[in-house]
Amino acid sequence: MLVEAKRHPERSPIAAYAASLPREPARTPALCDDDEIEALVPMLSLYLVDQIDSARQEFALAYDDARAIVREIDGEDDLDEGEFAHAWSMVRSRAITFEVRKGDSGEVIRKRCLVPVCDILNHSPTSAVSGPNVRIESTDSGAKWVTTRDVAAGEALRWTYGELSNEEMWLWYGFVPSDPVHDDCSVVFNLPDAVFSNGLNAVAKDDKAETAALRRELLTRAGALGLNEGEELSFVISMRALPTVLGGIAGIMCCEADEVVSIAASAVISTNGGGDGELFQLRPESRRRAGRYVAWLLNQVESFVCGATDEEVEEYERTAAAVGGEHEERFRIAKAIRVGARATFASTQRALAEDELLANGSWIDDATKKLVASAPRVV
Repeated sequence: MLVEAKRHPERSPIAAYAASLPREPARTPALCDDDEIEALVPMLSLYLVDQIDSARQEFALAYDDARAIVREIDGEDDLDEGEFAHAWSMVRSRAITFEVRKGDSGEVIRKRCLVPVCDILNHSPTSAVSGPNVRIESTDSGAKWVTTRDVAAGEALRWTYGELSNEEMWLWYGFVPSDPVHDDCSVVFNLPDAVFSNGLNAVAKDDKAETAALRRELLTRAGALGLNEGEELSFVISMRALPTVLGGIAGIMCCEADEVVSIAASAVISTNGGGDGELFQLRPESRRRAGRYVAWLLNQVESFVCGATDEEVEEYERTAAAVGGEHEERFRIAKAIRVGARATFASTQRALAEDELLANGSWIDDATKKLVASAPRVV
């Protein structure tokens, strides 16, 4: 539709909207070529590189489909890649995803649509801001936008992009917030289960055979061990939340032998429709050990998620400044993402400090209970 509106504004109902859009495509890395991405790889996490590759594949497939459609239309010129890139990036950065319930079946389907009036709203990278916000609510017939409180005439409204990380903002919208440290900062990373198998050998090396077997069975049921070859576990840490999944895994790994038995008993009851794990409560020392294991693990993860050292970043920055242009701009974005990631790790580490764990470490219990309660099989 956007391509048609650009080519034939006289017959398009959205011509005025299409004309109001930026002339250049969004600066998403999905539209970068191999050399441009290669130059940034030392600054990017492996997860982000994978996401960029997936987005580029999505673009290539969509372009092939769109070209085939245009070729079937009499009198239309072939679809140029740059022409399609502009339309694709406009839809990708502006379309809204919402849920609609079908009246006849009650089925909930996800729709992605362009809603031009929404471009007029002020946007924020996070919903945790002062002032009136706008939220979207699904109805049986579609969706509606409502304010979070009463507003005065002429008062500015703000709508969030969604709880998106800096990486997602760059991929979808082509930029990161001017302040890359915000409440929705998050970091995604993958780990093989060998990390936890090796960690267990270290932190629970004194286990008797029965305790070791029970501990491993709990971790396997929780999904932390026993993956197929080539599979990895995906984790998220964020500014908003504690690292509960890692905390639950560490709770099982680092607790005492009698606590392992209590956790296993709780898992049996919860799996069979009983309580939610209230049979056990970890000792303060077990919480501390679990939290410190997570802190140690995240220290290792940060080194490969954030890529280059500070000294290397300074060297890359000098090179980017010498090259200038779009390369320097992409470097600036990659550096901002790194700043947000490091701030997220630092925020998480504060919750994993020794004194904080001893004073407020009960979340390790809750995380462990949730992990074993959601496991599918009975020990």
